[in-house]
Amino acid sequence: MGGTPSLALPVELLHFVFAQFMTEMVDERLPVPEDVVKKTAKLMLHLSQIVTKERQREDTRDDLSDILNCDITQTVNRNQTSADHIIIYNRPSHPKEQIALAIVEEKAELGTGSVPSVQGSSSYEEHWRSQDCMQVREACFCPSFIISIAGPWINISGAIMTTAPIVQRLTEYTWLGRGLAIYDARIWRVARMFYALRRALNTLRNWYTDLVVPANPSSRFFPLATSYMLPGGATLELKYDKPLKGPDPSCAAFLVRVVSSSDPEKHSIDRRMVVKFVETYGRDAHELLARSGFAPELIYYGDVWPTQAVSGPWKMVVMEYVAGVALAKMCKDGDVPPGPVYDAVRDALALLHGAGMVHGDVRFPNILVANGNGDLRSRTRILDFDWAGAQGEVRYPLGLFAGNGWADGVADCALIEAAHDVHMLAALE
Repeated sequence: MGGTPSLALPVELLHFVFAQFMTEMVDERLPVPEDVVKKTAKLMLHLSQIVTKERQREDTRDDLSDILNCDITQTVNRNQTSADHIIIYNRPSHPKEQIALAIVEEKAELGTGSVPSVQGSSSYEEHWRSQDCMQVREACFCPSFIISIAGPWINISGAIMTTAPIVQRLTEYTWLGRGLAIYDARIWRVARMFYALRRALNTLRNWYTDLVVPANPSSRFFPLATSYMLPGGATLELKYDKPLKGPDPSCAAFLVRVVSSSDPEKHSIDRRMVVKFVETYGRDAHELLARSGFAPELIYYGDVWPTQAVSGPWKMVVMEYVAGVALAKMCKDGDVPPGPVYDAVRDALALLHGAGMVHGDVRFPNILVANGNGDLRSRTRILDFDWAGAQGEVRYPLGLFAGNGWADGVADCALIEAAHDVHMLAALE
């Protein structure tokens, strides 16, 4: 199919169980029990045998059940469709519905029948859209794992349900065959992946046990990352109000409110803030401009899940919310930006460049004029420091789509130069 593919936030930003799995499966410090390693070796031996019919893979279910320490059964939905296998958890309290901790789809070999990862995604949607799961579906975004097996290949995905299913591969297709005489190191790596999955399934089961039906069903559309650590170890609790880009599922910035604060003088209840999730961020650049009034206050930059024993490349940014008008809207009819706004951006860039840093994206949408009665220069704020950082180190992202209006030299993965910022500044004159 043509066109731009649908994009969504990574599932590990929405639920910590996926971040836990992705962290632990590559953590060589994680002690893997000896029995898990032995059972993994047994599974890999079974999967090394070439078969042509799915029923010849029946030993796989028992091996996988032993490794993950959970029952793997087959269930049929009301529409008479079913996954190959499913790891079910029956909630002991209201709503007492069947939770799919994991969907398991298996094919005899790659190329025989449908692709198991695609079939697993369909089975996930069929399970959670059934009437049997309606109450849990309205209480959360239905996190589940999808285990896809095709011959000696396995893939593990994470899935959630918001307005539509979001399925993300958490691993590549991993080869489980045993074709070498010396293979212990690979068996241990695969065993660590399975053990991380077993621990993640236990975490997910506990989360579903403790799940409380929210008063506002719309809360299921937002990430579970609702807190961060203040200096000294105290925690600030937040509540999501709305995404800042409307219903776009790829939106990584949200308007939030403070609901609990250990420092109410500085962070009062109901104070509005902005939460943003980033892979890269120019923290030093943001703080430098914020100290001079050219950017919103940066309140927090750190782990997405600070109270969980997981980490990852993604970071959580919490900043001051500034009510105002973006320069793109102020000049939507082709008007020239006001002189004081130009002066503010010029001075902000001079400050950055003098410190050996660059911004990289000083376009109209990233310049905000705050509401108020002061002069325009003092109310001008620069936003979006995702690309900012030390000159000679930070680069433009892949998929930039730079076209007319960008400086020469701006391209995917190219180093960001101060001259590029100056070129963008000239567009404000």
